Amino acid sequence: METSVTVQRQGGVLRAAKNVGTVFLCLLLGFSAACSEHAGDREGRPAPSSTGAPKVPFGKDQVRAAMPDVADLPPGWKEGEEGLFGRRKGYATVAEAYRRFRAPEFHGGPVDFRVMAYESRAAAAQEYTRLKSKEKPGSVHLPRADAAYMSWGCFSHEVCFASIRARVGPALITVNLTNKGPTSDDPRLLTPSARMLIERVRQAQDGQHPSARTG
Repeated sequence: METSVTVQRQGGVLRAAKNVGTVFLCLLLGFSAACSEHAGDREGRPAPSSTGAPKVPFGKDQVRAAMPDVADLPPGWKEGEEGLFGRRKGYATVAEAYRRFRAPEFHGGPVDFRVMAYESRAAAAQEYTRLKSKEKPGSVHLPRADAAYMSWGCFSHEVCFASIRARVGPALITVNLTNKGPTSDDPRLLTPSARMLIERVRQAQDGQHPSARTG
């Protein structure tokens, strides 16, 4: 089964169908928490960046805009909790947003999306390295990310997770999935979701209205 990621750009619609690797989500509390380029258009909007350097400040408004809505996801997904934060004492982030959804194709299991913005690319890279060192990372192919890895694990014999974390300029994104059972690896679900979130972050960093979606 394939899930596509649709990226709406000024010059048209780019669809990239990708098979998916899986990912959990124990990162809702920050624990483990997961196109083609062209010049600016005639309306003067900036061209997408491939270097990871944002063309506009990436703060609270941008991380919220980067989060998908239920309309950006496949049919049947249900909305859950969400949160949006600015600077917080004791946190390295300048802004952070998360949203939880439930996916019918995965028996209604929770799928969490998280975007964390930092002061600089260097600060984001330092936190990415720190988090990766605490996990057992596996490879995942996400060309629009500056770096990315996948991890798996279980909280108990009954509850397991898979997670994709990626660094995108001065931001980290995570897409996580939890499931009852010995594994939550579902290649139909999380890699396309991570691709979409990465693209939405890139679009927000480029001063565009995020329009990437799956389905």
